[in-house]
Amino acid sequence: SRSSAASDVYKRQVYSKVFAEPDNDIGGFFQELVTTISDLKFSRDGRFIVSRDYLTMKVWDIRTEAKPIKTVKFHDHLISKLCDLYENDSIFDKFECCWNHNSLQLLTGSYNNCLLYTSPSPRDRQKSRM
Repeated sequence: SRSSAASDVYKRQVYSKVFAEPDNDIGGFFQELVTTISDLKFSRDGRFIVSRDYLTMKVWDIRTEAKPIKTVKFHDHLISKLCDLYENDSIFDKFECCWNHNSLQLLTGSYNNCLLYTSPSPRDRQKSRM
């Protein structure tokens, strides 16, 4: 049907934007490994998507899908150690993400049992550790 076809086109557009080329300059062999999406969640109201890869968490507004409205970098300090992380298989670690109950905070895990949280708002650049 026509509405089903339109829905399929929209899904492909969102998919291609979320999985588009990343905005870092790693390149080379490690590019795909560190930018592979390990988790993806919709906000409670369905207006936003949060995606998590090895180095970042990105917030997408489905109404303006050209680029993420916020990118939070967690592991920039590991970029220089990608060879070591590959050698001990740590580069394959997957981190999940989630929204809190009212979609005002985003949470994700990291190494050393660290919980990281931030606001999905692009104006709020703060990120915190617990």
